Amino acid sequence: MKRITAFFMALILIAFASSCDLDSKNTESDTIKVYFSNAMSDGTYIINNMNELLFMGLIDDYNETYKNDKSLKKIEVVEFENEEAMRSKLSTELMAGTGPDIIFSSASLPYEKLISMGVLADIDEILKFTDIDTDNYNKIVFDSGCVKGKRYFLPLFYSVDTISALNSKLEKYKISKDSTFTYNNLNVVCKKYLQKSDIPFYLEYADRKELICDIVSEYVDFDNESYDFDNNMLKSALNTAYELMNTGLTDVEDATEYSLFSKYCGDLGFLGTCAYFASALKSDDEVVIFNDISENSTDIKATVQLGVAVNNTSTQKKDIAYFLDYLLSQEVQNDFCGANIKEYNEAYIMGSYLPVNNLSLNDLLKTGVSLTYCDNTVNIKNDDIEPYVSYITKINKCDMGIYNYYKEEIIGDLVSDFLDGSINTNKFIEQLTAKTKLYLEE
Repeated sequence: MKRITAFFMALILIAFASSCDLDSKNTESDTIKVYFSNAMSDGTYIINNMNELLFMGLIDDYNETYKNDKSLKKIEVVEFENEEAMRSKLSTELMAGTGPDIIFSSASLPYEKLISMGVLADIDEILKFTDIDTDNYNKIVFDSGCVKGKRYFLPLFYSVDTISALNSKLEKYKISKDSTFTYNNLNVVCKKYLQKSDIPFYLEYADRKELICDIVSEYVDFDNESYDFDNNMLKSALNTAYELMNTGLTDVEDATEYSLFSKYCGDLGFLGTCAYFASALKSDDEVVIFNDISENSTDIKATVQLGVAVNNTSTQKKDIAYFLDYLLSQEVQNDFCGANIKEYNEAYIMGSYLPVNNLSLNDLLKTGVSLTYCDNTVNIKNDDIEPYVSYITKINKCDMGIYNYYKEEIIGDLVSDFLDGSINTNKFIEQLTAKTKLYLEE
């Protein structure tokens, strides 16, 4: 099996030979098809984020590992020039009863619509072809793929939704290390910051936009196709979030140095987070971890970074089951989360998402405190990383990303207009109501 070092070093391109047959039908085939965007003419792929790198690495590794096993069907990647072309083709085919066998969960699709149309297969029925014991996996994360009692998505790797800050900055703005952040207490917890700040709350625009989208989503019940935007709590939360996200804005690019909070711990993966803690120790500062901003102070949330769904019309379900068994195995999860790394390298900084396999998670946690960081100058102990690990062990909610299409494609531009100050809160809620109503009823 390909070693983890080679995987993480491939940060820009992955070479992968594949067919360009875009007119596949769901008849018996010699391969299991999956669609992938951003293909280049020379057969390589532009990798935009860690999810795509991880996805392609898993497929590449599977095909290489079993290249001489004639009893197993290989994974065939169907290429598209960009995300929009792939999404258009994928949506059309799935609704017509064709399309690829496996669907990468990061593809921005109206999954709740596809589920109601019976497009996605029940993963539990496919897992019956394997010996997988679901008790060996993180239950909260694993069950995030379920909708109305059926498992339509299989989570593979995830991250914990936390925000972090250096203690020196918290002291400057009088924010307690024991604070919890909810949509409706931000103006109280961050009172000193709102009064006078020369740095943004988040540096990344995407993080500021995500907060608005998350607040809105709390007032939409996708399962029952209803919403409650005529709500004073929503309006109050939006007003506070707008003020907070537009305080202390700057043109600088270093989120660690020039923003109050960051979402680094989720973005960096576990080993990157260990390196982050080590760097703070080296500078005699302290990384303080908080629950992500949420509806309730007791929420400790996770986000699935990589998962798969299966086309219900696929005739390859038994063969797909073998691939799913491979993806969930301790050996593979260890390799692709970074648990087998013997020496830390900055190339891993965007890797090591948390594995859904509990045994692999334990191995990864042990690896994190066994490595040396900051150019082999800093070691961390269990006590140093415990604040972050405690969040991992206390997850009580998980987002599979099933409703990301609504956030990105339906209300995304509207949220940008609100965040940029082009429309006020009342106008935002008015247009939000119209867009949501149309989407849920179409």
